[in-house]
Parts: sequence; structure tokens; C-alpha cells
Amino acid sequence: MKFAQIALGLVAATAVLADTVSLSGDCKKAYADYEECGKTEVDGFEKIYQSDKCQNYYKDPIATLSKCGELDAETKDKLIADVKFSQAFNVLHTAKTEDGKACPLYRNKNVDKVKDTCASKSCTTASIEAYKLYVEGKKLNKNKESTIATYEEILKGLQECAPAGANDAANNSTSTVAGNSTDANANGNAAANNGTQVSVNGTNANANANSQTSGASTLKYTMALVIAAVYALF
Repeated sequence: MKFAQIALGLVAATAVLADTVSLSGDCKKAYADYEECGKTEVDGFEKIYQSDKCQNYYKDPIATLSKCGELDAETKDKLIADVKFSQAFNVLHTAKTEDGKACPLYRNKNVDKVKDTCASKSCTTASIEAYKLYVEGKKLNKNKESTIATYEEILKGLQECAPAGANDAANNSTSTVAGNSTDANANGNAAANNGTQVSVNGTNANANANSQTSGASTLKYTMALVIAAVYALF
């Protein structure tokens, strides 16, 4: 059973890698500077995630990654989608129930977990924020739209049981990124706005000062994607 789960995880990781955004040059280097914002496995990650550096990145990725401003529209959308996916995962990773346990939807993206989530006000609010980001990201990355129905169903269930103010809080945290995405596409302007789908977890980057550094960074990033995909299944 365990082997089967790991095998499924590797298949999922392969699918993730196949849809990875391809970055190069200065944009790739700039993206690498924010790798820490998605490293949920490191000690003290919550403090890193809440830092001004990471919050500004998630709030307005394309403006933060000024070197990525001239990406074509499709690549920019995928980049923005990845930033949304990464932030969504971070939100669920750092959220806890009132008695300090992980939220039900953190490790199990299943509609059946909505009821359990609704038992916790803090998890409900965090999960609404996260699943809004997931849905927005999947709409931006057309290759991910096939699974959007499940995420929309989960989001709807959460919104129906949400405590007063939970939806407003989630809207405030995601509105800037969503607005920036629209502006970037409408204007076709390189300096416009948001960030990335390099992984379902994803703001892990690929630094590229020379071929040796690039190879090492790519290997580290690839392993992070594989671990993330396997982890999401358990």
C-alpha cells in the first residue's frame, strides 16, 4: 500500500514537472532569490513566510520579479498561477486548529474533509483563502483546469459553513494578486504584476549564474517538486 502511494506520488510529480514554467537568464536568477518563500520543510518557515520579503513577493510577484516582466502572456499566467499555488500551500501549512493540529484539508484535498474543516474557525478561514488561490491559479494555467471542479466544490462547501467575516478576510488576502493578473494580461505590459506555477507547492527556484550552478539548482528544485507531490498524497 505504501509503495503504491509513493508510486502515485512520483507519477503526480512527473506531471508537475512536465508543466513546469521555463525561466531563463535574469528572470531565473530573480526567481531563485525567493526560493526560501516556498521551503516549508525548513525550521522557522512560518517566520520566513511572514517576512516582508515573502509577503511582498506573494502580493505582487511580477512587480517583485522585475526581471521577469517581459515574459509572454502564457508563461506569465503560468508563473502567476504557480505563485498562487505556492501561497495556497503555505497558508494551509501554517494554519492550525484551535488545539494546534494541522487543518484537515492540508494533507487531503478531498470534499469529505470540508465537514471536519468547518469544525475549526481558523482552519475554515485559512482553507477558504487557500482554495480561492488554488481555483484562481487553475483558471490561469489551462493545463490544470481539468481538476478545477473538485477545488471549486471544496471552496463552495467551505464558504457555506464559514463564520462571519471569513470570506472577507480571504478576499482581502487574494484580491491584489488576482487584480494584478488581470492587469498584466489586459495591458500586455512587462512591468505589470504576479507570479508562478513552477510547482504545486511551488516557489522553489532555479538559479543560473553558470551551467554548473544551474544544474545544481535544477536538481534541488526537481527533488523539492517530487517530495511535494508525494507529500500531498498522505
